[in-house]
Amino acid sequence: MAYIHPLQTLLNAKNHDMSQQDSQASQQPAVQQGPLLSRSLLFGNPETYNGKLSPDGQWLSFTREYRGTMNIWVKKIGDYDSRAFPVTSNDSPIPLYFWTYDSRHILFVKDNDGDENFNIYGLNLAEAAAAPDTAACVRRFTRQEGVQAVIHFASRKDPSLIYIGLNGRDTAWHDVYRLHIETGEITLVRENNDRISDWYFDWNEELRIAVRTLRNGTKEVLKVEDEGFTRIFDCHVLETASVSGFSADSRRLYLITNKGPEANFSRLLAIDLDTLAQEDIETDPLQRLDIGHVVFSNRTHDILYTSYQDVQDRKYWRDRELEADYTFLQERFPDRIIDLDSNSLDERFFLVKVWSDHHAIDIYLFDRKDRSLTHQYVPKPKLKEVEGWLSPLEWITYPAADGLQIPAYLSLPTGVPAKDLPLLVHVHGGPWERFHRHFYQLTQLMANRGFAVLQPNFRGSSGFGKAFLNAGNKEWGRRMQDDLLKGVQHLVGQGIVDARRVAIMGTGYGGYATLAGLAFTPEVFACGISIAGPSDLAGLIGSIPAFLEAEKLVLSERVGSVEDEEGKIALQEVSPWHHLDGLRAPLLVVQGANDPRVRKTGTDKLVRRLHAAGRPVDYLVADNEGHGFAKSFNNLAMIAVLEKFLHQHCGTRYEAEMPEAIARRVQELKEAGAAALEPEEA
Repeated sequence: MAYIHPLQTLLNAKNHDMSQQDSQASQQPAVQQGPLLSRSLLFGNPETYNGKLSPDGQWLSFTREYRGTMNIWVKKIGDYDSRAFPVTSNDSPIPLYFWTYDSRHILFVKDNDGDENFNIYGLNLAEAAAAPDTAACVRRFTRQEGVQAVIHFASRKDPSLIYIGLNGRDTAWHDVYRLHIETGEITLVRENNDRISDWYFDWNEELRIAVRTLRNGTKEVLKVEDEGFTRIFDCHVLETASVSGFSADSRRLYLITNKGPEANFSRLLAIDLDTLAQEDIETDPLQRLDIGHVVFSNRTHDILYTSYQDVQDRKYWRDRELEADYTFLQERFPDRIIDLDSNSLDERFFLVKVWSDHHAIDIYLFDRKDRSLTHQYVPKPKLKEVEGWLSPLEWITYPAADGLQIPAYLSLPTGVPAKDLPLLVHVHGGPWERFHRHFYQLTQLMANRGFAVLQPNFRGSSGFGKAFLNAGNKEWGRRMQDDLLKGVQHLVGQGIVDARRVAIMGTGYGGYATLAGLAFTPEVFACGISIAGPSDLAGLIGSIPAFLEAEKLVLSERVGSVEDEEGKIALQEVSPWHHLDGLRAPLLVVQGANDPRVRKTGTDKLVRRLHAAGRPVDYLVADNEGHGFAKSFNNLAMIAVLEKFLHQHCGTRYEAEMPEAIARRVQELKEAGAAALEPEEA
């Protein structure tokens, strides 16, 4: 597959002008570049994070380091921070935790070093507060090895009950069980022989709705009956239908869907569960985006607000009292993003997160009764000291080759003229996701190192309507890839970027796009970093784990099929594995040994082939990670290697020093990568 790209013309023009630019450089005034920010400042564990109010509003839980790992801590609201105490002592991070409705228990999930076989754990707060050893108070409720547990619903009527899914009987689909927290008893509620991917309980705590994925990819929304189901809605695999919630009386179901030939942006739809009558409730008033979030009250069960992830987040309020309180907060923090992170069950107290794309987070306790704000914590206090050197995200658009407008974020280094900068193209994963106006640690670090950072929402990204999403179908390595190249061309053409110093990186799909960029357009990129990136698309689709059966059907439709020879050939055309002759630029490959999505065996083969061909490739392997790195010390080690790699090939600055423990981990990751280069056993 050959590409002819106009970047080469721009590069030739720049080379022609180099001598004149060099002679003028000495006449330019000195520029004050910002201080070199430490990796640990951005990628080290926060001091305090992920706070949650207990439903009774009496306790604050959060995660904080304990024995070197982020664990759950608890303190009474109003207590000094010194009186907080840990209630878990895990050796790996906890991705999800929550309070039961009676504020007596904290439940959390954890897998085994990234294998995605999550188990459910819990603790009694009173026992943990009194025990000298927190680990002794944690109970593991699900114990089957190789089985994935998911949480469907937590009961408010009886807070000792939660409803979970387990795929022990059939690895592809989860049966529904009732878990009694006090006794640990697990009881089968519903066996799943019908390809049900999701189950939903209404406000009356009845198992009311199931979502089924048929073998052709069609999604069906079903009303759960005593025996069997009644179909109430369906949509094609290239359309969406996701359950948002129920009306306060549980008589109507709210769906977010873009079903229909005339529908582009997803809308909020209500379906009467008795008559099956449908009513369109809301679509984007500006006709720009899919609906983002529909937020319900746990107190009244009514919708509080809807939101859209625009250039600036837009909220449309239905609860006028809460809207007035939110307006008060906006006036108090006029230049910040305000999130209502967590709240007490009576909705008097809220944890409020105050932040921006280039400001550190502050967490406050907001009492709606008197509108008082009490500061709780700053996750990274030292980050606040350097906020003036952080880079804002600038929303830009540029035309793709076919005229489609590509929205993107651009971040520029502070204190440096926006001229002839090195560029890092950061490609998001999914790819049916998108970049938001968030605080991105990697963006801030790379901008601080001197990069312009481009984060494109290329075709196939979600949130921008069905037409934009479907424009990416069967376009991996083709127009989706060209959308990235047009972004580079756009910035080079404006003089912001030096075409000779363009790097590309990403995780998952972003890792694939990195490999494709280096293999298909080697003249564009100086180097690339692929994290958990698949190189062989047929192999990716063929090795999807059983519990992702529904996702495999989407991949087959949106990427390509392995069921026929024509489909396999089409996938080969856009698989870097089959075009490694073009991959000559320096490449850094990062892999988690336990990744169930992009298997290490395939990545090993890729690196082995490149190494045998004499191509410049570095390989890092973490024995205790899955699809991407979750552990802080692994991230710090990876980033240390990553920024030195970019320094070597793009001329950016980097932090040479590192703690001894991180240096050891870097060596271990490199040694594990080197071991993969050993010849395969016969």
